Amino acid sequence: MRKILLSSIVIMLIVSHAVSAQNDIQLPDPKIRGGLMKALKNRSTYRKFSTRDLPVQTLSEVLWAAYGINTNGGRRTVGTAFNTREIHIYVLTKDGSFLYNAEKQKLEMITAEDTRGIVATQDYVKNVPVQLIYVADHDAMRRQLSGRWKDEMVHFSTIHTGQIAQNVYLYCASKNLATVLREPGNNGQLAVKLKLGSGCMIMGAQCVGYPGSK
Repeated sequence: MRKILLSSIVIMLIVSHAVSAQNDIQLPDPKIRGGLMKALKNRSTYRKFSTRDLPVQTLSEVLWAAYGINTNGGRRTVGTAFNTREIHIYVLTKDGSFLYNAEKQKLEMITAEDTRGIVATQDYVKNVPVQLIYVADHDAMRRQLSGRWKDEMVHFSTIHTGQIAQNVYLYCASKNLATVLREPGNNGQLAVKLKLGSGCMIMGAQCVGYPGSK
């Protein structure tokens, strides 16, 4: 009896697998053509950076790709829930710390102090030429949201930051640049240096530069 039961179970599993296999869809291999598909293929995280400075033109394009204005109506390269646009990008370089103004496509100086060392908690990022700091202004977001959506602010900001960081990854992949998204560390010190309000939250840091020697 036990043998018959086991045989029945085996037969049922074989039949179930056969039916499942018949319902599967074998997808064709992707065609890696065009700039976007090639950038996706080449997308990578680096942990070795050159100290070579980025040209201003390249930095401008990185920031525009990240979160710049791409329509006459002021829309961004990344959409935000309820159009809150609560993410701000701060740029840390050896020449100081700046706030990216997308409307004017310019960097507004916060301090002439080199604050990169505050977020360089790991050796491999100590001399990266550019650190992008993603900050969510939840005070401004709270004024734009109503009801239960206010409880989703951190969730929304996390999604928005991920989208922005991915844009940077794809731009870097298309230009043979190195990048890595990371937890900045020392957020309290950095908030003071960047003069952030109490309602602001540092969401992450992204290093951008030329690949270093392996």
